[in-house]
Amino acid sequence: MADANVNGKATASLVCGIVSVVFMWMGWGALVAVATGVVGLVLGIGANKVQKDSKATAGIVLSIIGLVLGAIMFIGCTLCLGLLAAAGKEVQNGYNSGELQDSLNNITDSFDNLKNFLEN
Repeated sequence: MADANVNGKATASLVCGIVSVVFMWMGWGALVAVATGVVGLVLGIGANKVQKDSKATAGIVLSIIGLVLGAIMFIGCTLCLGLLAAAGKEVQNGYNSGELQDSLNNITDSFDNLKNFLEN
């Protein structure tokens, strides 16, 4: 009975590791990668303590990869979203104050000056 239990844990660890590696590339799905990575790691270590199994070892490796890279992807997506929100707020504030239009006018004037210089 213990052998079937170990085999089930090893298989579950492998499946969780595969799911973790797949979901780590999906932006906010990185949260799923972190969660399944932790579950797969716990199951794989538990299965390997009772009996060494190649499926459990593969599950542990995939779970670690999915967990670490999923956490990095989640942090990266969160930072990008925060930066985009901050940039959008700055653009909105500049547009409301007229600074954005002034900047665009300055750029247009610079291109006109460059065009006149190149024509002469």
